[in-house]
Amino acid sequence: MSSVSTVIDQRDSLGTDFDTRVREALECDPPDPSRLHALGLEAGVAGKPEDALELLSRAADLCPDNAVYCLSIGRLLAAETMFNQAALAYLRAQELAPNDVTILTELAIVLRQLHKHEEAKAVTAHASELTSAKALLATKTP
Repeated sequence: MSSVSTVIDQRDSLGTDFDTRVREALECDPPDPSRLHALGLEAGVAGKPEDALELLSRAADLCPDNAVYCLSIGRLLAAETMFNQAALAYLRAQELAPNDVTILTELAIVLRQLHKHEEAKAVTAHASELTSAKALLATKTP
């Protein structure tokens, strides 16, 4: 994984504008985690997973109770087929947002990749129960 200084110093497909925005985001005291998160997502889309992971991890470190930041890390790691690390990120996201169906569904996919089929089945069942409960509540709400 590259350091944040390497992320800033690189001149790659993201260009100097990206570098400038990263530098500005890091110069804030304290850095804005939502801004680092957005830059991390941008780096991921641009095909720079190491830079993306560095920025997303920095955002998660600054705001450890944010499930979305953990979810983003899990998605990036899963896309890079780093399923063990992805599972850890998804489990942290689930811990922070235990009833989030998206997190549960994506966790189940990663668990299947790790051949943890029984765990994946249980997570999928929980996600289905939550989806059914939400649908039932929606039909009862005027």
